[in-house]
Amino acid sequence: MQALIVDNSASVRALLKRMLVELGIAVATAGSGSEALAKMAQAAPDVVLISAHAPGMNGLALLREIRRQPHYASLKVFLLIAESYGAGASLALAAGADACLSIPFTPEMVGDALRLAGLAPLPLAFVDQRFEPLEAGIELC
Repeated sequence: MQALIVDNSASVRALLKRMLVELGIAVATAGSGSEALAKMAQAAPDVVLISAHAPGMNGLALLREIRRQPHYASLKVFLLIAESYGAGASLALAAGADACLSIPFTPEMVGDALRLAGLAPLPLAFVDQRFEPLEAGIELC
């Protein structure tokens, strides 16, 4: 599986990359929406994790641009939002995000979001819980 992380903060990209690599996922990074679109044109990832706040093309604008392109119809897109972003999750889900992860997030939250989006196998313990309430910080559409 290939992931693309889009965030203007090098430290956030590095932290999230480390989490994904530990889950066995190959990772590319981009510091802006335009850089992300260029990388996606070269090699489409399986999932894109986008920071809601970015200079130039913000996360919602990038999400909308991705959803406008039919060849990305099955691409999973997660938006990273600050807990203080209030209506951000609702806006992101309405724009076509598959999930929103609240910052700060944990490796478990990232793994759960990937599993719930069908990008990683569900661990037996998770299946046995019969989908009890999701961990705080993850919203799915």
